[in-house]
Parts: sequence; C-alpha cells; structure tokens
Amino acid sequence: MKPILFNTEMVRAILEGRKTVTRRVVNPQPPAGVTQMEQGPAPDRWRSPGEHAWVEIHSPYQASDVLWVRETWTTIPDGSYFYKASVERPDAWKGTWRPSIHMPKEAARIFLQVKEVRVERLQEMTLKDAAMEGIDLRGPMFTKFVEVWNSTVPKHPNKFKRYPYYWEDNPWVWVISFEWINRPPEREDEKT
Repeated sequence: MKPILFNTEMVRAILEGRKTVTRRVVNPQPPAGVTQMEQGPAPDRWRSPGEHAWVEIHSPYQASDVLWVRETWTTIPDGSYFYKASVERPDAWKGTWRPSIHMPKEAARIFLQVKEVRVERLQEMTLKDAAMEGIDLRGPMFTKFVEVWNSTVPKHPNKFKRYPYYWEDNPWVWVISFEWINRPPEREDEKT
C-alpha cells in the first residue's frame, strides 16, 4: 500500500462517488520538444514516438496498486478519528485539524485501487475528464478545474521563479484512474 494526499474538497468528491481520477505532475518533466509519449517495455519507460531514446520517467503508481488516502483529520480524547471532509461545520474544530501529510496509515478510512496509469499533457483533458476529477457539475467545470489545479501549485519555490506546473504551463501529468475499495488486509511486509 502507498499513501496519496488529497485536499478536503477532493476527499468529499471521492466520498460522493464523483472523483475517480487524479492527475499528478510528472517529475522530472520530459525534455523540451517532446510532444507525445508512449509506454515502453516496462511500466516506467516512456518514449516519444519516432525517437529512439527512451525517456526514463517513473510513475508513482501502477495498475492494481492499493493507495491509502491521507486527508485532514483529528482525534478526540477517546482516541477516535474525525475527518474534516465529513464534518458539517469544520470551522467549529478550528485549531485542532492535523494536516493530511501527517496522517498515519492506521487512521486511513479511504482505500483506492489503481485501475490505469497513463501520461499526457495537462491541457489534453476534456470536460468529461474534469467531471471524473470530481469537479462540481454546476457552473463552468473547466474553469473550476483550472482554479483547483492552480491552487495546489506552490506559489514561490524560491524568490527568483515560480514552479512551472500551472495550467497555462501545460505540464506532463500522470493520469491515475482508481476505484474506492474496502480496507484490504495488510501484508506482513507492509506493517510498519
């Protein structure tokens, strides 16, 4: 099992059955001039059609991987876990929420099985893709997806430049489709 982070809005979309796909930036990005990518003989080998050189990019996940979702959470004195995405008035808990990055595996309540992983440019997505990303179907979906995407990109990696992963930069992304599953039993090698 591997962890994956989602913000509160996207956790709600998973819980409501609206989110079945996520996009994550390919890091490092393929060299400039690469316009298409095709999978090679191994899941983590990709190349640009017509070119002989393989571009080594490693997908963070593979089909059939099980992911446990890290989300914003807290505990109460009896040790029970509460999740910001499921609380009607999360502001009432202000100051007690713990960031998703610090969520331990035993607190996880959402498990996803990866169905497919592919690579594409961010701007290749369609309205149907935006809907599968869990964007609310009311209003202009694409604009909402662009806003959500840009809100996840750090604004200032250093004082000289910004990250080149905004919508308008059209980065290469992993497109990871998944289904929500019950908590699987842990294998012996995963118990740590």
